[in-house]
Amino acid sequence: MIRSLNSLKKIVYLAAFLRSTAIGFISVFLGFYFVERGFSPFLSGILITAGLLGNAFATSLIGFLGFRADRKTLLLCYSFVSAIGGILMSYEFSFVFLVFIAFFGMLNGMGKDRSGIRAVDQTLLADAVEPGNRTMVYAHYNMLMDSGLILGAGLAGIPKLLTFYHGSFSFVIYGILFALSGVLYTSASIPRISEKKKGEKLKIQPETKKKIRKLSFLFSLDSLGGGFLTASLVSYWFFSRFHESAAVVAGLFFLARILNLLSNYGAVWISKQIGLVKTMVFTHLPASVCLILAAFSPYFWLAALFFLIRESFIQMDVPTRESYTMAIVEPHERSYASGITNAVRNFGWTIPPILAGEGMGLFQGFPLVAGSALKILYDLLLYAQFRHLKPPEET
Repeated sequence: MIRSLNSLKKIVYLAAFLRSTAIGFISVFLGFYFVERGFSPFLSGILITAGLLGNAFATSLIGFLGFRADRKTLLLCYSFVSAIGGILMSYEFSFVFLVFIAFFGMLNGMGKDRSGIRAVDQTLLADAVEPGNRTMVYAHYNMLMDSGLILGAGLAGIPKLLTFYHGSFSFVIYGILFALSGVLYTSASIPRISEKKKGEKLKIQPETKKKIRKLSFLFSLDSLGGGFLTASLVSYWFFSRFHESAAVVAGLFFLARILNLLSNYGAVWISKQIGLVKTMVFTHLPASVCLILAAFSPYFWLAALFFLIRESFIQMDVPTRESYTMAIVEPHERSYASGITNAVRNFGWTIPPILAGEGMGLFQGFPLVAGSALKILYDLLLYAQFRHLKPPEET
């Protein structure tokens, strides 16, 4: 049993690495793609929103049905549909048709993996470890995902790859990597949740629903802020504000991903000292302040510095948030909790890219300021609502 769980963890880790490489690559490339195709900020925001909406609907289905469904089937469907969508994006269709492809292919322009696959991965990892090791396992998971994002952002900066734009080579890379992650899941031995309950009817307890409703509201605020701060929009801001080359901006995102990677283990250490909720809040607040300062910076080097400081802290809430969400519910409720909280985050990301595109017409740094302000509000409310509800390992 232990050996099979270790094997499952390795498959989940490797599949996440491949998937995040695809996402890191395409999120930076999309900023260049929008400029080359002549899409306005408003049209660019619509395309990003379409992909996020597709992700949100798929993730919500996992939340409501995932604790009864076969998790392997969910993983395979999500992987291969995303792969097909990415490859179809490689054709120069009309803008309207591209919006449909982005929606049904769940095109991810966030620069982060907050998909339905991630929601299923979270439940698999939580089932495979003891509570005291849960945050560290999520740190490993996020470290590998951040490594993939680093590699993807680095690939996007290779000028030779960008010259393949008219040959649509970049979207094909995205699709192939998603397909490979799906192939990995085919070899995984994933038990159905119902098998662990020996025929007992699975129910989500009212108390769990209440906690998840509160978390979902707060996470929706955070994701509204994050929707203004997609990697594609931030890279677009750097391109249009400072007129830097694709290679320079991709290099900046490459450094940012390295800082994200290291911060995962910093989050584990801090959480052991002050707890999961305080780690989520007290690392998020200064990160948001730094991004507001970047928005008003007159020089590229100063904006880049604030951006990198922000990236050193902003990801510390990810492994701690995932660990906390899985800790405060029963094992058979984890698919519900993970699916619903990930779904509201995806829905929250859908509208801001359009508003950001319009706001940039008035003030180029509008999405950075608006997104950071919403994230600060989220941090303050999260601390007020959940500072007294501790996970088992903290009691």
